[in-house]
Parts: sequence; C-alpha cells; structure tokens
Amino acid sequence: MAVLKPLSAFVRDQLALRDADLRARDIADFNPDIDKALEILTGDAATLGRTALALVKNALASPPDFFTEASVQAFLHTARVQDLIKAGVRADLLREGRGNLERDAGDFYASFDGADGPGLGLAAFEYAINFVSAYLLHGLSLADRILHARLDQLGDQLKEAAAPLPQEDIDHGIIRACDRLRKGRFFVEFEREALTLELGNKLATGAYSRGSPAVRGPALAAIARFGALTHDPDLIAGWVQIAEGAAPSEHASIARAFLVASHLELK
Repeated sequence: MAVLKPLSAFVRDQLALRDADLRARDIADFNPDIDKALEILTGDAATLGRTALALVKNALASPPDFFTEASVQAFLHTARVQDLIKAGVRADLLREGRGNLERDAGDFYASFDGADGPGLGLAAFEYAINFVSAYLLHGLSLADRILHARLDQLGDQLKEAAAPLPQEDIDHGIIRACDRLRKGRFFVEFEREALTLELGNKLATGAYSRGSPAVRGPALAAIARFGALTHDPDLIAGWVQIAEGAAPSEHASIARAFLVASHLELK
C-alpha cells in the first residue's frame, strides 16, 4: 500500500544505520517506549491531548484513512494484536524474521465484524509496526520530543493530584530515567538535551519532585554530567534552580557546584 512506503523506507534505513547499536542493547529496555508508542497510535495516551496526539503522529507519518474504520480500531485495541505488534517490532529491531506474525494478524482481523478479508488488517499491522519502530528510532525531532516530555509532565501532575504515586514507584521511575539517560549515549543520535530536560522537569515539578533525597541526588548528578555539555544558558539556568532546591546530599552538592560553574561560563 503506497501510504506505507515513506514510513517503511525510513524505518528500513534507520535500522541499517543503527544495527550495531541495537544489537548491543537489551531489547527489554525498549518496552516502556513501545507501550507509549502504541498508546499514541491508538489514541489512548492519557497524558496527551488531541492536538498533541496529532502533532506526534504527523511527525512520524499521518495515519492512513483506513485507520478510522471501526473494524480496524477494534482490531488495534485488542491485547492479542498489540502483542503481535510488539513481537514484530522486536523482530525488526533485532533484524530477525517475523515468522507467522503477519498471517496470524491477518487471520485475526478477518474474524472481526465488518472486515472484508485480511487485507486492511495486514496493512494496519504493518503500519503499526513501522510507526512504533520509527518512534523508537528517534523519528521525532528534538523539538517534538521536548514538547512530548512537557505534555507528559503535565499529565503526571494531573494524575498525581488525583492519586499520588507510592514513594517506591516514584524512586523506581527516577532510577529508570537515569539509566535510560546513561545508556542513551551509545546511540548515534542520542538526544541528550531532550532527555535531560525531561528528567529535570520531572524532578522540579513533575512526578519525580517527591523522590527520596538518596535517589534525587544521583539524578541531579546525571543531569549535571550530560546537561553541562549544552550551550543553552536557559537550560543550564533551569537545572541550577532544580539543584538549588534539592535536599542536601553529596551528589546534590556536586551537581549544584558543577551546574553553577557551567552557568557562569555561559553568561
């Protein structure tokens, strides 16, 4: 189907470019981003409004017209198909064959009311795999990712107001974010500023603002390490404010001094 060609070509080129990076990375690291991409694709991303969803989708590729079909929507929202999509994405990332995934998806779609054979199901399945893969392969621009992070931060604040997260979950989220920042440097197009900004915003006023001092301190150190490499004085100033408001700890003190020094150099 012609509408799929630009997106599939982008994914194919990016997979070839990042082959060594992908093979060196634990595929399980991608699971949270795969889930987020599926939420965006199906319109179920709770932290994003309709306008933002359109922006994120269009940054990758506008969904084909058949996505509005009731049978296609019902198909994509099933756990079975989402598991097949995830399996297809993982197979593509590892440059392995998909086996019988397409056949299983097509046969399953054909069983839905309103479906006229497996055709649209196969097209939707292929588009979904490429959409998720493109999202993982940094298909969005830096500006789009920063906007996405800020919208996620707002959603986190709204969810926190309704039902505060347990302390253990908050600390675990901070640790995972730091790990993602650390591992990301191995990628050819590591978007350092977007990831450090996302972590910094969440530490300042978002879901991570209630993190334990023992966890927030190392997170500030991670921001200092990667963030101080930027040449944007406004970003550095924002991170300095976060560090200034941190609870006393050795990590926080080091991060604060490092960021303040970087900020003064840029003035």
